[in-house]
Amino acid sequence: MRIFLAFAKEACALRRERGWTIDRVQGEAEEFLRRLTIRVVFDKFPGLDQYWTSNWDGSIAPDVERRFRASAEWKEYEELLLSTPDEAERLRTNANQTEPSKAAEKIGLYRSDPEVAKRVALVKANPGVPAAEMCEIFDRETVPLSAKWLDAGLQTWSRAYKNSDYRGRIDTLISKDRAR
Repeated sequence: MRIFLAFAKEACALRRERGWTIDRVQGEAEEFLRRLTIRVVFDKFPGLDQYWTSNWDGSIAPDVERRFRASAEWKEYEELLLSTPDEAERLRTNANQTEPSKAAEKIGLYRSDPEVAKRVALVKANPGVPAAEMCEIFDRETVPLSAKWLDAGLQTWSRAYKNSDYRGRIDTLISKDRAR
């Protein structure tokens, strides 16, 4: 649940910074938890997946979901979710205008990206893990590379990190994610 909470904190930060709605944060967080549960169960406990997730639709089993919702991390997530930032309300009002405001453009209201929140959550959930290993985690968790890097012929984070032209960029990216 620590990884889920790290993701949820980043999603709540996007709510404050970029004007995400509560529904958007909930949807992204719950989908992340579902995918994380599937990944962990299949990687760590093969054969037990039927007790954790539905083989029919991939949903989390009701008793597992109850346990998740009873955890301290879930309670903290709910508290974060219910805090109403004034800045997000103001930006959402600006977002209803036909032209984006300068403030909304500056903080990226019109280019919200759950994949960035996912990457940041993974970095924060793995403090002290070297960048090369973080790249392996990004690959395993299917965090996409930027379109420019894909156009440059890089297929994976690990391959990009081995390229001396991109290693420094990745080090900087991970360092900034840790500081968020």
